[in-house]
Amino acid sequence: MLSLLKNLKPIFMNPILEEILVSRNGHYCHVVEVNDKFELMAVVGSIVEEYQEKYDMSVISEFLNSLTVYCLVEDNEDEVYDMVIDDLIEEMAF
Repeated sequence: MLSLLKNLKPIFMNPILEEILVSRNGHYCHVVEVNDKFELMAVVGSIVEEYQEKYDMSVISEFLNSLTVYCLVEDNEDEVYDMVIDDLIEEMAF
């Protein structure tokens, strides 16, 4: 029975998340830690660049918006947590 469950995949899993989980044998934490908004912008840009040829922008946006973001510098928390990922992607004009 356990082997049957192992082969099932969630119906609504984001394809990028699924790809990462498979490639890392399930060892993945869907979190990003940044010091400021510029670092978050760099992370978003890097992820978009890595996957834009393989996936539709809506899939990339879904993946990015599902990330848990932690700001490591208390003074920068407001600017990091106030950022809207979709607006950031649009501003970068990928």
